[in-house]
Amino acid sequence: MRQYKEKIQANPSYKYAGTYVDNGFSGTNTAHRPGFLKLIEDARAGKIDMIITKAVSRFARNLLDCIGYIEELKNLDPPVRVFFEQENLDTGLQTSNIILFVLAMVAEEESHMKSEAMLLSLEWRFSRGRFLTPSLYGYDKVEISDSYGGKRKILQINEPQAQVVKWIYAMLLRGATTEEIAETLTELKIPTGGRKRNGTINTDWTAKGIVSLVRNERYCGDVLARKTYTPNFKDHKSKKNNGKKNKYFQPDHHDAIVTRAVWNATQRILNSRRYGHKGEYLPMRVIDSGVLTGFISMNRSWAGFDFDDYYRVSQIAMGLLDDCA
Repeated sequence: MRQYKEKIQANPSYKYAGTYVDNGFSGTNTAHRPGFLKLIEDARAGKIDMIITKAVSRFARNLLDCIGYIEELKNLDPPVRVFFEQENLDTGLQTSNIILFVLAMVAEEESHMKSEAMLLSLEWRFSRGRFLTPSLYGYDKVEISDSYGGKRKILQINEPQAQVVKWIYAMLLRGATTEEIAETLTELKIPTGGRKRNGTINTDWTAKGIVSLVRNERYCGDVLARKTYTPNFKDHKSKKNNGKKNKYFQPDHHDAIVTRAVWNATQRILNSRRYGHKGEYLPMRVIDSGVLTGFISMNRSWAGFDFDDYYRVSQIAMGLLDDCA
């Protein structure tokens, strides 16, 4: 940044208009690059008549975006030139169009190849039980030595936050709604673990956030990797993985905050509420005494359990399977 600023200011025929930077944003999607969008906005407003950039790949790695914005800039009044330093290419020259098209196509394919390499790397990691460790409420990320001579991060229980997590699961099992849980935590000003845009600690809980927390299998110590995937490297929009990509599951990956039985019960409650069930958890069990001995109690809404659950309990009732948690 300093180099380009000094270079422009040293040229008497140039007037420095500013530096536009996107740190940490992918070049494949200009819609999410604030620095780039500000640059185009200022060009449209007549504040810029020439753009100097390091390379075509720094301007945009999406072929249509690159060519489209270049054409728009050239058609402004007055037109805006773009100079790509690495390729020594000036869009103000008539001969630049076909060269720019080829270079933009190469930049897009390079981005595609990098995306494929990253996906292969993730596949390799997951297949060997080396999962990503995102930040998670209730846990701290702690760095430890691994068996390869390097470092890796693990989830370590954060006791104060873990107590909140346990309370959320317990309240859901007792019949509280996610809205009621969120309202109570907000009234008590319990930190969510994040911060607001102004930098202050966030204490505003939402029902959607409670559902997301309760649905996370990591709270019972398990990991399910590749729940979502990105089908298009250009827009980076993730989709639910319904079998398009391999999923990887590892039980007892880290210390659990709630038992697997509690986690399973809360999932059934959430599933039941999709169909209007209200109240606390209705367990399914084999009746072991009285005139209904051997019969199975059913969830009234039939929504909290799936076929495998009913089949398993039926096997227990017939003595074909041991009763286990």
